[in-house]
Amino acid sequence: MQHLGKTVITHWVVKLVLRASLGSTAQPVCAIITHWVLKLVLRAVLGSTAQPVCAIITHWVVKLVLRASLGSTAQPVCAIITHWMVKLVLRASLGSTAQPVCAIITHWVLKLVLRAVLGSTAQPVCAIITHWVLKLVLRAVLGSTAFGSQARDTLLPLRCVSEDAVTSPSAPHRRATVCLGVLCVLLLAGLVTTCVFNIIQVSQHSTLLALYTQERSAHQTLRVAKMSLERENEDLAQQRDELNTTLRFITQFSKIPAKAFCQLIDGEIHCEPCLRGWIQYGSNCYFFYTGPYTSWLSWHSSRQHCLKMEADLVIIDNIEEQEFINQNAPNYFDEYHGYWIGLSLTNEKKWVWTNGSVLDTGFWIGQPQISYGACVLSKTGDVTLQSWTVNTCQMLNRWICEMNAVPWPRPIKHRAPDQQG
Repeated sequence: MQHLGKTVITHWVVKLVLRASLGSTAQPVCAIITHWVLKLVLRAVLGSTAQPVCAIITHWVVKLVLRASLGSTAQPVCAIITHWMVKLVLRASLGSTAQPVCAIITHWVLKLVLRAVLGSTAQPVCAIITHWVLKLVLRAVLGSTAFGSQARDTLLPLRCVSEDAVTSPSAPHRRATVCLGVLCVLLLAGLVTTCVFNIIQVSQHSTLLALYTQERSAHQTLRVAKMSLERENEDLAQQRDELNTTLRFITQFSKIPAKAFCQLIDGEIHCEPCLRGWIQYGSNCYFFYTGPYTSWLSWHSSRQHCLKMEADLVIIDNIEEQEFINQNAPNYFDEYHGYWIGLSLTNEKKWVWTNGSVLDTGFWIGQPQISYGACVLSKTGDVTLQSWTVNTCQMLNRWICEMNAVPWPRPIKHRAPDQQG
């Protein structure tokens, strides 16, 4: 009994392992294992009387395996197996008296198989089989009284077969057993082959899936790296353009060193778009000279001072710039003084800016009096916009310089000399 208990436990463990490894494909293998374990238990408990029950179990397992492997096409084969199993059980139970019943079962199975294989064309063959089976049954039940003299001759070959079957009842039993055993072996071999093939396919599928996962992960990594490189390339291209623009501006300032715009703070170079003391407005820088009376200059001298700083007297292009100039140029000394701007009168009696462009719209305090002079001052007073007036170019005044703001690139990290090496 202890051996039986170990066998049952081993059976359940093996089924559990197969289901965990193969999943739903383990059902046929589990059925075969259950079949052999049940037969082993029945033989140990019932002895030789367990043969019919074992035959039924074998029949059930073989049908289950066939349906799992072949699907709906397994019906004819299952019918044949059921036929042999029923005949085997009947012969084991009834002996020689089971011959008529076995003949009827054989007749039914043959008709089922023929209809499954041939379809509607199997009707004549089925009629012939039914004819022979009926004569065989009548002969076995009624004996010689069942037929006339003509039928006796027809049944002579069948009678010989029937008498042989009666005299040697064990021969068909042996043949059925051998055939069923061979069929089980073939089915088991086919099932094992199918399982091995499925295991190989699952292994190959798992390998391909792992490779696909790795390739997909590598593709994602490369895609992220590509996007990062593209962003870095865009940043480098933008920085290159900024450096080129900055270089073009710096080369214009031949008299002003770069350190006039930049200073080193905490190991980093910080550059301003305007020189120290200048005010940025838009893309330009403005210098409002507010020194004492002794340093005031004429229009031409004021312009020379601006040119030394790579700038020029301010050119006012629009009303917003005019408002900015008035807000940052405080009133001083008296009502006659102001700030020189880059506008003057030419010999052709045209008001021209220092860059050569002709004045379009002005912000005059009244009509300009050419007899007063040829250079223009901007005076801040109560009127916000109208602040221009004309005076002699030799008059000493303060002035306003203008230059382009330097478009420095993003802050550049730089190690201080005492931090290097």
